[in-house]
Amino acid sequence: MATTKLYLDKRNLDASGRGILRLVLNHRNTSTSQSLNIKLRPDEWDDAHSQCKSRARNLDAMIQKKKSDVDMVLFRMETEGKALPATASEIMLHVRQVLEPEKYQQKGPLFVDIYRKVMNSKEANTLGCYQCALSKMEAFDTALGERTFDDLDVDWFKRFMKFMGENMSWNGQRNYLRSIRHVFNYALDERITTNYPFKRLDMSAAPTRKRCLSLEQMRMLRSMEVSPWQEEYRDMFLLMFYLIGINAVDLFTAKPDQIINGRLEYVRTKTRSSSKEQYSIKLEPEALALIDKYRGKNWLVSPMDHYTDYASYLQHMNKALGTLGMEYILGKKPEGSPLFPGLTSYWARHTWSTLAYEQGYSVDLIGQALGHVDGKHAVTMIYIKPDQRKVDEANRAIIDAIQ
Repeated sequence: MATTKLYLDKRNLDASGRGILRLVLNHRNTSTSQSLNIKLRPDEWDDAHSQCKSRARNLDAMIQKKKSDVDMVLFRMETEGKALPATASEIMLHVRQVLEPEKYQQKGPLFVDIYRKVMNSKEANTLGCYQCALSKMEAFDTALGERTFDDLDVDWFKRFMKFMGENMSWNGQRNYLRSIRHVFNYALDERITTNYPFKRLDMSAAPTRKRCLSLEQMRMLRSMEVSPWQEEYRDMFLLMFYLIGINAVDLFTAKPDQIINGRLEYVRTKTRSSSKEQYSIKLEPEALALIDKYRGKNWLVSPMDHYTDYASYLQHMNKALGTLGMEYILGKKPEGSPLFPGLTSYWARHTWSTLAYEQGYSVDLIGQALGHVDGKHAVTMIYIKPDQRKVDEANRAIIDAIQ
């Protein structure tokens, strides 16, 4: 049975402190929402009773009617004995076609309906980006729910990009734009639109700031005295480095049985959807010592014994790494300047690859060590078995270099 509810989206409040009021539709294990093109301040909305507070009562009647209209369409769909669509997004699309037939007949499918259809087909690891991009668009354009693809022209996107630029990095904006572009590509393939504004938008990447430590800095990091609360985080950074810049999710969610014949065997989460190739890292003595020091009850290392998800731990880890070298007194905030400004867990990967290059290893070998898929050699590599011993030798040499 499909159900609806009202909620005030407080994630992207505008300059007046107002959020978008949304209608949420739930069906089976799926959910979708649409903007009601109404903005309210949190003090004007009663979350507990899903209605406006006293000073906005005049608006409440219109809001409740919008919800009632949707509920009535759902009721008719169920009482007529017709099978409901499989997902909430498909049901919402049908509801809008019933309630606003003239818009669909005259203008064609609405952008948000197609966007949600594409979005809900995505894997969990990319779904979040699509959802955030949609929320950002709705915060920028309260009438987004009435727009077709043809309405979103180059001028609209330029204004949207300016809006995002107020509190987002350029590379963050590009992630959102790539999600939106994918939906436009889908619409082109399905002949929903011929509009393609991305031909005239510059989406080239901004130069990425180097995020790596020098050889001397790595030696300092490894040997420096740290506060007790920082020690585990520093050690986890070193462990990631000793494991050739392993991604945090792959390390913190690894299980003990993934150690086979002295090697850590896993499939990189970042490429799991497109490749099932097993990735293998030889566990050098330095890595084994840290694994033994922080051995988990149910995991290879202990962070996930204490956290519900790796991202929460990673947030604390990155915050701690950014304080290394600062003066720490129990119960007070660290004071002074950090030794490694901006240091995060991801620097381990950048640092390993940079030091490997400085030690004279080829880009191809470094790419193999990092688990990169080289499109230029994809066919050739079908016939060649990679020699993992060369990667092992490189990792041993780089670890020796920071001693």
